[in-house]
Amino acid sequence: MRERDVPANTNDRLFRSSRAHAVVAYGLILAGSAALFATGVHQGAVVLQIAAVFVVVAELLGRRFLTARFRPTNWLVRANENGLYVHFRSYLNYHFSPDDRTVAFVPYREIRVARGFRERREIPEPSRSGHAVSVQSLQIAELELTCDTAALGAALGEERARPAPREATWYGNTGVKYNHEPVTLTDAGGLRLTWDCAPRLPAFLATLASRVTVQKGAPRSTSYDGLAGLPRVEQEQRIAELARSGQLTAAVMVARRLYAYDLRQARDFVEALRRGSSAAGRSTA
Repeated sequence: MRERDVPANTNDRLFRSSRAHAVVAYGLILAGSAALFATGVHQGAVVLQIAAVFVVVAELLGRRFLTARFRPTNWLVRANENGLYVHFRSYLNYHFSPDDRTVAFVPYREIRVARGFRERREIPEPSRSGHAVSVQSLQIAELELTCDTAALGAALGEERARPAPREATWYGNTGVKYNHEPVTLTDAGGLRLTWDCAPRLPAFLATLASRVTVQKGAPRSTSYDGLAGLPRVEQEQRIAELARSGQLTAAVMVARRLYAYDLRQARDFVEALRRGSSAAGRSTA
């Protein structure tokens, strides 16, 4: 359904990307920039002053990450007495058409089990040695469903493939799309939510506990480095996961390392995988 068609009442429990965290992060960066600039002035270090100015400019260009959290479209789950409305469009893509269908309703009776767990991810980064790895820690909510998820899978695919709307700016006509996918389907047809919301994940699971079986999931660890020894199908699956989690640059780098693609080939390959076109990806090889 469309986001604007979701029924709402005062008894609903709304879970959305934290506004407080964004404000604190933004404020800390501004404060750090001011301190850096003041240090540069005090010590007569022009380099520090210039660096502080660049940080401020970069923050102003990235202010969407803050302002998007204060828009009414910033929510991931709305829980009412009958079930969950899951908003699978990224809150950062609020400028897309409101006529798109971006919400799925999941009745409580169709949730077999709900669980939450922490996932540790090792993501390769560019370096001269080629072995630099950054570590991410994510909170994940996973819902095992009893219903057919084919329609939801098709809707998620449409959202991935949807082109960015063109916008007139001072530097020309352009389109912006954030490859941030907070909702994906598991191989078994379950629903996987990357949780960066307030209230936190335990509060979400507590909301479900009176209607759904809730389990505590064991921590998981996923590495996107050193994929050379895996079968091609598993390599593609890992690259697609990486791209769909917003790590598009890292996914392209992994594809280049594995298959010796040039930059353009790797980008096309990863984009095809991100949209779910594995066959199209293999045809590039």
